Amino acid sequence: EPEIRLGVNDQPVVDNFNDTYLDQSLAYELDIDDPNNPWITHQTEGNAVQGLEITLQFPGGLYRINDEGKLKNASVTVQAQYSRVGADDWRNLTSGAVTITQATNTSFQVTYQVDRLIPAQYEVRARCISKDGTNTRYSTRVFWTQLSSIIYDDFSRPGKVLVGIKALATNQLSGGMPNITWLQTRNDVWVWNPQAGEYQKKPATNPAWAAYDIIHRCRQIKDLHTGSCEFVAQGAPAARLVYQDFANWAAFCEDRRLTFNYIFTTAGDLWSALQK
Repeated sequence: EPEIRLGVNDQPVVDNFNDTYLDQSLAYELDIDDPNNPWITHQTEGNAVQGLEITLQFPGGLYRINDEGKLKNASVTVQAQYSRVGADDWRNLTSGAVTITQATNTSFQVTYQVDRLIPAQYEVRARCISKDGTNTRYSTRVFWTQLSSIIYDDFSRPGKVLVGIKALATNQLSGGMPNITWLQTRNDVWVWNPQAGEYQKKPATNPAWAAYDIIHRCRQIKDLHTGSCEFVAQGAPAARLVYQDFANWAAFCEDRRLTFNYIFTTAGDLWSALQK
């Protein structure tokens, strides 16, 4: 007995599933160079979020090099807070500021989570409070790479295509999972045309428009309060993308019948996604 959701933001829940994580890939560097604007803020996509998790990554490891050229401990102190959208009631995501200390030149990540929140849409903000050092003897760069919204029990995962299957527990299913396949397609992406002053649909299989969508990430969603539809972009602003360059690239791909068909199933960084 299958249950299918097409990915709209007001879709009903799919029954019989446990907690789910809606991951948003980010690429914010947490630095201490701008004391006037220390917080970096991002908003969850869903409006029924019950838990939050942030992922911090140290791409070059975390260490200092002593006079003998050996790796020694280095520390970075960060802080994260959350608030319901519109409430301006910021609370610490952890017990307070946290200090990460390591002596490694290997990339690693840490996660912090808060649970059992009032179901709502949330803003999360993070900042770096201090670093042991920033000169060439230190590797202390830290990035906020993922924001995960947690929804408990039955879920809807707004904006995501879902396929749920309820089946009887037979001998063939005992101890394993059946092999399930389906054909999943997306026909169009939304592209801002500055000459027309509006968003327009472009073919999602064209590599140029697919790349544009990876960078801009615009969706047409329903305002659950008014019922009207609006455009929301989670990526780079349209003003920073040169429309005509993408249009020329799209025409080049179309002339040579170049197509793109891929589904990103894991979180990753923007540059790696574009290289696919």
